[in-house]
Amino acid sequence: MQIAVLPILVNKWGPAVYGVWALYFTVPSYLGLSDFGFATAAATRMTIEAAQGDYAQARTVYQSVWIVILCITAFIGCLSATAVALAPDDIIANAFMSASDARVILLLLLLYGLLLIPGGVLQAGFRSAGLYATGVMCNSITGLVEGAVVAGAVLAGGGLLEAAVAYLVCRLAGVFATWSILSSKAPWLWLGFREASRSEVEELFRPAIAVMPIPAAQTAFLQGTTLVLAMAGSTAAVTSFVAVRTMTRFITQAVGMVNHAILPEFSVVATREDRKGLAFFVWGTIASSLAIATPAAIVFGLFGQHIVTLWTRGALEPSNELVLVLTANALVYALWQPLSNLLLAVNRQAAYSYVYLAVALMAVVGAYPMSLWMGNVGAGLATLMLELAMTAFVAPLIWRVFLLPSPVEFLKSSFHAGRSVG
Repeated sequence: MQIAVLPILVNKWGPAVYGVWALYFTVPSYLGLSDFGFATAAATRMTIEAAQGDYAQARTVYQSVWIVILCITAFIGCLSATAVALAPDDIIANAFMSASDARVILLLLLLYGLLLIPGGVLQAGFRSAGLYATGVMCNSITGLVEGAVVAGAVLAGGGLLEAAVAYLVCRLAGVFATWSILSSKAPWLWLGFREASRSEVEELFRPAIAVMPIPAAQTAFLQGTTLVLAMAGSTAAVTSFVAVRTMTRFITQAVGMVNHAILPEFSVVATREDRKGLAFFVWGTIASSLAIATPAAIVFGLFGQHIVTLWTRGALEPSNELVLVLTANALVYALWQPLSNLLLAVNRQAAYSYVYLAVALMAVVGAYPMSLWMGNVGAGLATLMLELAMTAFVAPLIWRVFLLPSPVEFLKSSFHAGRSVG
């Protein structure tokens, strides 16, 4: 749906207006990480408790994290709404709309972003109940409906205001529908506060804070690079950059479908301290990532420029250099990020999350002079350095944390096991 919607918006609004929309849409992107990692930390705890048959304790974690999420959402919402309302007109306004219209759009996107926050807790509920696929399907359908409605509104002549309204209404309906499905599929995860525990919130605090740098880093290099490129270049450069990156991220999304699906199982294996099972999942993650990402990267590296031009109906013609750099970005990211998720599945994210945030911020800062020098290709090179640095850091970290056998030892044990089965 992302691939379908972008060319519609670019062709109906024009590259410059779409560039403004891309900048405005950084608001919900930043708000989406405002749960401060509590939903992710709770998902791991709830999955482990449910795997051990302690559903009452899993429910206590669920209700406790809901209190935290609601308080955070209310606080962030009031703070952000005040900032939008009090911002000077010359900062809010642009060449395509007045300051008052821009404020309305930003407030609608603010509400949309706030609705993304409780979605993480609902997904944690699905994961702990052994309903990971159901939760993903609910979230995917919500995104599908959002994209379809927004595309329809823009094709009918709608502008940025209509698109923002469509996103908000569809997300509100999606959150309610997702909650209803979770309540019917896992009735033991009822929504309430009677069983919430302050001690559970305190216990979740440390792993939650360690989660926070991960989405912060991702938002920094995804949205921060866009903002930096806009300051260094033009909205047209931003549009080409966002379009190519959206297409190349299809590679990482495909890898993520496999990787995210194994995380609940990996949590269970780690709880049992099954070293052979841990090694199997680690090597399976590497093999599946390479099998999916490599062919896709080769195809897009060779034909990406023509694909994007055809995709946007000639509205955009990115350079081959930009396509190659962002394809390399996606390929390297698809190698290290799935491995890092294995640490996240056992609440060991502190081993890399703070390093990730620091390197991401350095990449965003470095993207500005590189964008001045090489345009959007320079911004892509800055993020490529980030991905290479994280690969060099995470790969050996996995072996140290899980005390895995060396690659040679693993191959020998696999060979002997295969001979025994034969």
